[in-house]
Amino acid sequence: VRLQDSVRPNKHSHCFRHCTTKMGRNEPLLDQSQVSHGTSILKCSWLGIFLLGTLGSEICVKHVQLAAAKYPMALVFLMGLTGLIAYPVVVVAALTFGKMHCKQMMVEWYKPAMVGICFVLHDMLLKVGGRGALPGPLILVCVKAVVPFSMVMSMSARTLNYSYTIPHWAGMIILMVGILVTGLNQLNHFGHQNHATFVQGISQAMCIVASTIPLAASFVFLEKWLKGNPNMFPVAFWMWACLFMLPVTLLMVPAGAALAGVPFSNMWVNLADGISCYAMGTNPKSEPGETVDCPTACTFWWIWLVFA
Repeated sequence: VRLQDSVRPNKHSHCFRHCTTKMGRNEPLLDQSQVSHGTSILKCSWLGIFLLGTLGSEICVKHVQLAAAKYPMALVFLMGLTGLIAYPVVVVAALTFGKMHCKQMMVEWYKPAMVGICFVLHDMLLKVGGRGALPGPLILVCVKAVVPFSMVMSMSARTLNYSYTIPHWAGMIILMVGILVTGLNQLNHFGHQNHATFVQGISQAMCIVASTIPLAASFVFLEKWLKGNPNMFPVAFWMWACLFMLPVTLLMVPAGAALAGVPFSNMWVNLADGISCYAMGTNPKSEPGETVDCPTACTFWWIWLVFA
């Protein structure tokens, strides 16, 4: 009895009066500042996870392309296929446990179709540009060109109503100068080899910069349409987008072959060999002088799935 009395809250204490008063008024026990602080911590945690996943993903993809650089369209196809397998699992689980309703899956077909097309274009240009010995830091720097493209496109979207101040534009200029300086420093490595290698490095870097245009467009579309339909389950939207990505990838195989220098007569064989190489580690028949390490590429491909 004495122990129970000692741990029983004192009705005259300030804490007891404060909590019972709040409960009687149906007020939250946490102050707004405490809730905001917890939300900020959660957002920072998710941002850290996102940055870690992005860095790990880029490192793994670069190792995949170093080990087997001649199959860029196979990477694009496998990425769309991975999303088409993973996202439906999440959607079915959410439906099963009552976390979403069927109505939250409904969306006009052209919206995920446009996002899917943009991502296929982005992946194709990025994988074609990033293949081979192009330095990883140069790839990461060139991808940051998505920032100015996103700013311009978001300003043109009437429903977003974005307006940027002088500090925003100043930051963008600093970023672009950093991209230019770092890019030229990285390309200087190619300049010490031969003219053909230097030209190839510049063309691949331009492909990577061009890949950020459809990426920025897809971000603007996503923000515009998800804000316009707040009840839409985002994972379901990505599921529909990946459903469109696979046929679009097959339609874009000739364009990818032209950019990567693959003869049109071999483009479907190249696609099949790449899928077998990355997914199963099978070394295809290579031309004399070619070095293809599919077991290593396959290992990093499966590691990439952890960061995807």
